[in-house]
Amino acid sequence: MKKWVITISILIVSITIAVVWFGLIIISGFKSTFGTTITNINIELENNNTLICEERYSADLADVFYEINFTLRTNNSEIFELGNGLYHTKNWSENIALHELDNWYILETEYDLVSKLLLTNKNTNLSLEHLFSPLELKNDSIWKLANMNYQVENESEIDSIIQNNIFVENKYRVEKTEPVVFITQLIEYEFNTDSAYFQTKTIFPAREK
Repeated sequence: MKKWVITISILIVSITIAVVWFGLIIISGFKSTFGTTITNINIELENNNTLICEERYSADLADVFYEINFTLRTNNSEIFELGNGLYHTKNWSENIALHELDNWYILETEYDLVSKLLLTNKNTNLSLEHLFSPLELKNDSIWKLANMNYQVENESEIDSIIQNNIFVENKYRVEKTEPVVFITQLIEYEFNTDSAYFQTKTIFPAREK
């Protein structure tokens, strides 16, 4: 066999090996970036309670997602399955807080930029969740009377919880304005611990963000 034929054959084999090796690296990196990774995280709370969090991380070309399943282990070893939240930031644990109100555990969380409460009854183990979605405000007669010219954005944040009163900040944009003007508005809700019902209590004046 001629020498140049052997040289070309070796070159082709080398290039093929390099391409396969590079492809494996790309596939491995793609799986690492866009695959699902599960991590277990324990957060120590007051009164020796522990929040057990199963974090499922995934991503696409547009965003990253942290879906968290929350379980509460109390200081007397009781276990309560609280529910889940969905975040777009690695520092999601900074945005949660656990409250106790009468017979309820209440966990502040969020789901895709919308504030969310996970509620579990200590006595019955009943678990509920409540989303404070601005998109649902159009069905709130009290809100509609105060906000005729605002277009809601599907984004809200829990400002504070004082006993059974929950203060939620909502984001809107003013209709027909150039450039677009965004405003925020605080709404107070009251949680009835007997019926587990949320009632709109106070609509505060909106303010430009």
